[in-house]
Amino acid sequence: MDRLVPLILLVLLTACSPPAPSPVDRFRIGGSASARDLAEALVETFRLSHPRVEVEHAPPTHSGAAIQALKAREIDVAYLTREPSAGERSGLFVYPFALDPLVFAAHRTAGVTDLTTQQIRRLYDGTITRWSQVGGADVPVVLLDRPSYTSPRRLLNDTLLADLDPAPGATVLEGPGDMDHALRLYPGALGYTSLRAALALEPDVRVLRVDGVYPDPDAVRSGRYRLNRPVIFAVRAEPLSAARRFLEFLNTPAARRVAATRATVPVRRSLRIGVPPMRNIVALEAKYGGLARYLQARLGLPVDLVHQSSYTDLTEAFRTGRVNAAFAGSFAYLVAHVETGAEVLARPDYRGVSHYRGVIFVRSDGPFRALADLRGRRVVHAGLTTTAGQIFPMYALKMRGLGRPREFFGEFTDAGSHEAALRQLLEGGADAAAAKDLVWVEMVAENPALEGRLRELAASAPVPSNGFVAGPTVSPALRRQIRNLLLSMHESPQGRKALSDLGADRFLPTTDEDYQALYEMVQALSDELSGYFQYR
Repeated sequence: MDRLVPLILLVLLTACSPPAPSPVDRFRIGGSASARDLAEALVETFRLSHPRVEVEHAPPTHSGAAIQALKAREIDVAYLTREPSAGERSGLFVYPFALDPLVFAAHRTAGVTDLTTQQIRRLYDGTITRWSQVGGADVPVVLLDRPSYTSPRRLLNDTLLADLDPAPGATVLEGPGDMDHALRLYPGALGYTSLRAALALEPDVRVLRVDGVYPDPDAVRSGRYRLNRPVIFAVRAEPLSAARRFLEFLNTPAARRVAATRATVPVRRSLRIGVPPMRNIVALEAKYGGLARYLQARLGLPVDLVHQSSYTDLTEAFRTGRVNAAFAGSFAYLVAHVETGAEVLARPDYRGVSHYRGVIFVRSDGPFRALADLRGRRVVHAGLTTTAGQIFPMYALKMRGLGRPREFFGEFTDAGSHEAALRQLLEGGADAAAAKDLVWVEMVAENPALEGRLRELAASAPVPSNGFVAGPTVSPALRRQIRNLLLSMHESPQGRKALSDLGADRFLPTTDEDYQALYEMVQALSDELSGYFQYR
């Protein structure tokens, strides 16, 4: 297996291979000025358990500039205080870490402790100019604001002050430090800053309740306090590094304790399991729901199923954090393993069967007797990153000297899933379908009338069934815990019920070595796959 990994890397990453890693473990971190103190505290705690990792802090900036610096390789980890846009997320792993309450604060001379949302709007539109108009001291309001591109102002634009940017008559301050200094310096000042910054300014500055709600952790978690910015860490989507180990550290109790001491509220972690589009959504929920409930009860964290729209988006889903684990077909796993460092943990044993074959099916009453008979015909397949739907047809044609699918077949169309491909064939919408044999077995079991309707024209060597794959942001400790739970499921009544829903008896230990047959097919297809994933 080891001799094949360099080839896979060459084939799949030719267009986007990162520079060779430095022999010294180090990374550079930078981001939003308002989260700098939190990031520094997290790095300090991280280095207690990773003393040989060198960390350099870049000068503080704002979230947009940090994303640009990350993509330009000027930093290796970015900390953000707003959600990145879809375009900004491209090519990055993002890790939501905590919620950072944004608070309205006033100089102690204002004489108020609470404002309503309506009063805040009237203060910022210039209707209210003296604190006595809202029950405070008879002193003028000194209005402070931030530029529209900053994360606190963007949050207010989305909530309280959408049409008041900039606020009439307000002094606009560039950085969070400027805002904090002005709040402390000017009698009658009103502004907004992070909760931890405002608490550090007491007793000169007071944190104001909004509509009677104080931003304590319970109010933030429950959503009763609504003015919360995310604290998000991001790294480039590339093989594991010291920077990725820092992201793994963020999922530890030590990191959550640091967040709590900095007046931020750690995001409640969840395990989001991607489920491939092998069957329709109702069937998938019935099949995998019991497993999700079993893991949730034993891991002590929420477990959600995320239905993947296609086989091609698994690596991107890992990169963006949309899922952090998945049931993956063999080739989707191979791509995710090479491109992200994902690790297969286990695979289900389907009543003595833990492998599947890629098969090119035709209708039993059709005229086709050999693969060569499909020249110029319409063939549907299960997806671009599936062994059964893409890799095996390419391999089968090459081994018979018939060329490439898109040249040999008249049409070679992605049906979106194995079941969809098979149904198109059954309904006469295609002459052949490249799909997984186990899906056809399940379809026949559910509808015995389908028995004998299709036959196999060509079949691959067996490869592992959909394996449970942990993405790069799942910590090694959590990977071990999940693997142990999967391998022992058959020992408990709830586990056996979940396995029954899966149509399985147990999970089997699985490693990268189990994919030898697939690696050999990919090796044989080195020319065909060259540049195959350049769109990534």
